[in-house]
Amino acid sequence: MNRYLIRNIILLIIVIGSITSCKKDETYKEPKSPEELLTAKRWKTLKVITFTNDGGQQTDHQVNLQMEFKPDGSCFLYEENNSLAEGNWQFKDDNNKILEVSFFFNQSPELNLVSGNLNIRTLNEQYFTFDVVVPNINNDFQTKIFYFYH
Repeated sequence: MNRYLIRNIILLIIVIGSITSCKKDETYKEPKSPEELLTAKRWKTLKVITFTNDGGQQTDHQVNLQMEFKPDGSCFLYEENNSLAEGNWQFKDDNNKILEVSFFFNQSPELNLVSGNLNIRTLNEQYFTFDVVVPNINNDFQTKIFYFYH
């Protein structure tokens, strides 16, 4: 009887171990790389905040820009679904926090090429935010923060 009890205990341990060890965790997903996040979909503007040199701040919710980044390094800028510009992009640093972009504008000969660095603040599956320093009409520089979403 002692032998049967030990055998049943061992079988019970094996069965319980098999059941619990075969269970898969369905909630875990491998994190996406910054490039996969950036190129997943077309990004739509949520708002743009402009900070001026005199300390002023202006928020614009009516910007209808969309940005699309392709895995081959090409990028596109749209305004209300109309093609505005196309260009190239690449991460400039190892931490993927600086995105270098160059755009060639389709309708504006005076803006043949616009290029610069976008300082990434947030990049995840829902939001892409960055800031960029740009000159204004008076040749002062303003910091603009762009908020995009999917």
